[in-house]
Amino acid sequence: MKAFFQISFGLFWMFAGTGTLEAQAGRGVNERPSDKAMEALRFDFFRDGIMVDSAKVEALYNEACQGGYRPACGWQAWHPEGGASLELANEVFSPLCARRDALACVVVGWFYEAKAGDAEGEQDRDRSYVTAAKHYKKACDTSGRKGIAGCFELAQMRADGRGMPVSTQLAYDLHEWTCNAGYG
Repeated sequence: MKAFFQISFGLFWMFAGTGTLEAQAGRGVNERPSDKAMEALRFDFFRDGIMVDSAKVEALYNEACQGGYRPACGWQAWHPEGGASLELANEVFSPLCARRDALACVVVGWFYEAKAGDAEGEQDRDRSYVTAAKHYKKACDTSGRKGIAGCFELAQMRADGRGMPVSTQLAYDLHEWTCNAGYG
């Protein structure tokens, strides 16, 4: 059962419909500006294991910005010369998360999850995972489509026992809910 939850989200897209992985990833159920921003951010930080041309990511940010999701307008702030920086993105999105922007909370969760991977001690690693899970839960608890990504990330952590006890049933329930809500 645990292996089921470890399938990358990119593979989910491949099996969820027809076409190439990139084509599936580029097609959203809902074309809201925040969805475009989330899509760009997932590509930017390689969350789905899909390599996408930087021009496509920039176009997604620009669409999100023009559509009204203002944080996407400043995407260059987390793009130093070497590419996307999760640390810089965290600086941009942390204040927005504090104001209950679900998408921002997901990005902050990614930062703490990455920080856990780089932690030297078990205690620091666990603390970072717990912080990531709190941000994903904050996003998940937000009503509307923007919170779905937080639920998905929380399900992944619950399935793997990162920052919380393993619960395949809770992970399954969250995955089922995100799938039924059209995430992906």
